[in-house]
Amino acid sequence: MLGFPGGAKLHKEAAFGPGKGPIWINKIQCNGNETTLKDCPAPNWGPSFECKHSEDAGVECYLDNYRPEENTDPESSTQQTLEICGMADVIFKPSPPVAKVSGGQTAAPGSQPWTASIRVKGTTKSFHWCGAVIISDRHLLTAAHCVEDYPKGLYIVRVGDWDQDVEDVGEKEFVIQTVNFHPDFNIGAYLSNDIALLTIKRHSGRGIVFTDKVKPACLPSESTIYNPGTECTISGWGSIGQTSGGYARKLQSAKVPILKTEDCMKKQVYGPDKLTGGMFCAGFLEGGIDSCQGDSGGPMVCQTREKNELWGIISWGYGCGRPNKPGVYTRVASYIQWIKSVIEG
Repeated sequence: MLGFPGGAKLHKEAAFGPGKGPIWINKIQCNGNETTLKDCPAPNWGPSFECKHSEDAGVECYLDNYRPEENTDPESSTQQTLEICGMADVIFKPSPPVAKVSGGQTAAPGSQPWTASIRVKGTTKSFHWCGAVIISDRHLLTAAHCVEDYPKGLYIVRVGDWDQDVEDVGEKEFVIQTVNFHPDFNIGAYLSNDIALLTIKRHSGRGIVFTDKVKPACLPSESTIYNPGTECTISGWGSIGQTSGGYARKLQSAKVPILKTEDCMKKQVYGPDKLTGGMFCAGFLEGGIDSCQGDSGGPMVCQTREKNELWGIISWGYGCGRPNKPGVYTRVASYIQWIKSVIEG
């Protein structure tokens, strides 16, 4: 009826965002040959109080002649990544914290387009397991400990997700082709060098398609200085609190400040032996906002020159939001040469 020659895909539960204003009609039935909605058989027009905007339907229309070109030129792909990395079309503006991401809030759809979900295949569906970060159309970073428990074939990567229970617009799943663990992972201190690079298999000749809801994060330079007090954003579908029994349905995000390493190494915090040069702490020593179980592998992005750079990967911590037990993150700037060597491989 809208005049597009291709097929259409329906999206439920306000996938494009809830509408505003009154809902004028309910129980409408159209035959498909009408030219306006008023031609469709329905009860009298008037405000409906049975429907909610959280139930709004959306339609995605396709053109018959639309066929995305396969991009097999690595230089072109790399250039596209550099041009759009770290740019979110929706800006994350924290509001007063609620009990999410352990103390954060539900992220606006599209505000964290680099955040992906690593899922484990079940009998009938998959389940969120860990977070990951898109860094190119075929590569993601995650915590190494997130992908060591199961064979590679049992994991899938989902990008473009926001609500885990609803197929979001632009949501896609990919099979993992290779998992590259850092060669010194878990050597020495617990969870040292907790970083892995995932390469996905292409779908119909294509990798991850970048949209307003799916974009890569920028990598930092090796010389990045992690100044204490710098506020950065963490995101994920992990547990919403210490006593929570499950993971969050919708993507959560929160802002946390980078902490002084010497404060994190104090005896009452983590002590001098648990942190290595490839780690740093962020959060609040008094407790509260923090990453939690199921957030591991997800991003900590920090805004630099109006772009979001991936400074940290959520790694470990004692509990969620406990006093003197802030989150510990993999220091991505320490691994730039290794990341590039694997990608260029």
